[in-house]
Order: sequence, then C-alpha cells, then structure tokens
Amino acid sequence: MRTCRLLSWLLAPLLAAALAGPAAADSPSRFEEQRSLFQAAEEALVQKDREAFRQALARLLDYPLHSALLSADLESRLSEARPREVRAFLKEHGDTPHGARLRHAWLSHLAREERWADLVRDFEPRRATTTLICHHRRALLELGRNDEALREVSRIWLTGESLPDACTPLLDAWREAGGLTPTLAWDRLALALEAGAPSRARYIARYLPEDEQGWAQRWLDLYQHPAGVVQVGYTAESHPRAAEMLTQAWLRLARRDPQEALALWQRAGERQRLPGEQAREVERTLALRLV
Repeated sequence: MRTCRLLSWLLAPLLAAALAGPAAADSPSRFEEQRSLFQAAEEALVQKDREAFRQALARLLDYPLHSALLSADLESRLSEARPREVRAFLKEHGDTPHGARLRHAWLSHLAREERWADLVRDFEPRRATTTLICHHRRALLELGRNDEALREVSRIWLTGESLPDACTPLLDAWREAGGLTPTLAWDRLALALEAGAPSRARYIARYLPEDEQGWAQRWLDLYQHPAGVVQVGYTAESHPRAAEMLTQAWLRLARRDPQEALALWQRAGERQRLPGEQAREVERTLALRLV
C-alpha cells in the first residue's frame, strides 16, 4: 500500500528526533521493539489483516508515529469510515504531514462520492491544492451557493500551467456567468507562453473574441519563429498586446542567438516603437548575452 510505504519517509524527522531524545539512551531496545511493531503494523495494513494491525497498534500508543498509522488505516478504508471518525483525527492531527495527506484523500473521496455538504464542511483552505479548491467550489455550486463558488475564480484561471480536470465544472459555470473577459483570456495566453506551453496558449486563444483571433495567431507565430520579428508589418502601437508580443520575440531571439538578434535589432528595433522600458529590457538582455 502506497500510503503505508510513505509513512516512514514522511515522518523520518519526527522519528529521528524521538530516537535522539533522553528516552532512547535509557531504553534502546524498547525503540527497536517498537520499530519492529511499526513495520508489522504497516505490513498488516498491506495484507488487510485488521486483527494483526489492531494488536500491533495497541502496543504503540506512546510511539512517535502512532498517529501516522491511524492516518494510514483511515485512508485505507475511507469508503467505510464514519465521518466523525475522520473529523476527530483531523481535528487533532490536521496540521501534521500525515494529517494533511489524509484530509486530501478524504476530500477527494467526498468529491468522487458527490457528498457536497460533507466536502464543504470539511474543507480547509490552508495548504489546499488547486484540485481541492476546485472540488470545494464545485460543491458550493451544487449546493446553490453560486456567489461564493464564483468569487475570484480568476485567481484559479490565471496560471500558465494546465489546470486539473476537477476545475472544469467550475470554469464552465464561471464562463457561462460572464466571468471570463477578453483581458483574462489574453492574460492566461501570455502566462502559458511564458511557461513554454504554446499548445496550451493556442487552446486558450479559442476564448478570445473572433476579431482578436488573428492577433493571437500572430503571437503564436512569433513564439515559434522569433526571428520573424524583423518582418512583421505592425508596431507596438498597433494592438494593446503588440508591445508584449514583440518584446517576448526579441528576448527569445536574444537568448537563442544574440549576434543575430543584435544585427536585427539595429536594423528594425527602432521602427517597432517599443515603449522605453521594454526597449531597454531588450538592450540589457542583448548586452548580457554578448559579454
């Protein structure tokens, strides 16, 4: 069982601290015995031997990793665990690494089972992953709490990384409610290109208005072939995103081939009318690459 095999790795610092304490000097054999019992309990969980697990657990009440075993046990039987049992554990151990792991598993289980009220009740925003945040927002939608669910979804949307499938229902509802503006679509397209994901940027471009699609394609073309920046028939003033598009192309070219970039910049840079700060950024990058 993956959960059990990860226990020792996740909690090795805690165990090392305990073994380094005064009690270890007094009774090293006791800790050896407990470590063997801990391993036996892990194996019992893997083998689904509940009786052997309970017997080993009863002899590990003062062992530093006792709560980790409880967490692994609960995770192994979430489909039959009583909510109050899980909540009692999370109340006491929710801030530990194994508590955080169990909470993630529990909330994911509730989402799969579509137990939306339980999910909202047990959601903890601290350290929540994007997947769990999206599960929580979907639960709010399912419970008719749309205003809460759709609040500041742009903070989830604005990433250059791929969003988990769990976010799809939330983003669909957000778009249908008019939350996705052209500006937000452009912003995420830019983030995707910064993250080196042109395929993702191309997908995001579909959310732009039809009359903006051509400009999105120009940006994608420049990303794929930055040397083409010298041949474009527009300037930084031609479109609200044109300066950003041109600057990115010049910077990519400067990093890839600074000699060629310098020659092209001297020939065409000035006529593209980049704003001062962006022009200086290109020139700084060229200077650093040519040193």
